[in-house]
Order: sequence, then structure tokens, then C-alpha cells
Amino acid sequence: MILFTRQQELKNGLTMKFTIVEEYCKGCGYCITICPKNVLKESSHLNSKGYVIPEILNKEECINCKKCELICPEMAITIQKEEIEA
Repeated sequence: MILFTRQQELKNGLTMKFTIVEEYCKGCGYCITICPKNVLKESSHLNSKGYVIPEILNKEECINCKKCELICPEMAITIQKEEIEA
């Protein structure tokens, strides 16, 4: 199950897509700690394995730095650039 997907329009006809897959998350909190804009916070929601997963606090503040994606040991977070379809 995908917890959150966010798309943001960028320059040159691209969008940035931010996704957290809650079933991959093991609740380590590294993504929350490393985020320079405090976009993520610990939620009260558990995934099917019983892990507390992050939730988006300020999605508008996300600068797509990819620090959360890079630090996630379970690869639960992905950030992708995609072309805007005309």
C-alpha cells in the first residue's frame, strides 16, 4: 500500500513524484531525522507488520533533496522525475 504520493511541477516539462510505500517501512525514523525541512513526522499509524510509519507533516515544504530516499535502509521512499504528458 502506498501511503503518500506527491507530484510537483518543475521546470522543463518535468514533475517530481514523492512516494512512501508503507509495507516496506520498518519505522527506523531516519527519514524524519534527516529531513532539512521537517516534512516528515512519526505517525500513530502502524503498517501490517506493526511498525510505526512516517507521515507527511508539511508536504508543501518538500524541496526534493532526496535525503530521505537515500537514507532509507528499506527503500520505502522513492523520488522520481517524470515528464509531463501533453
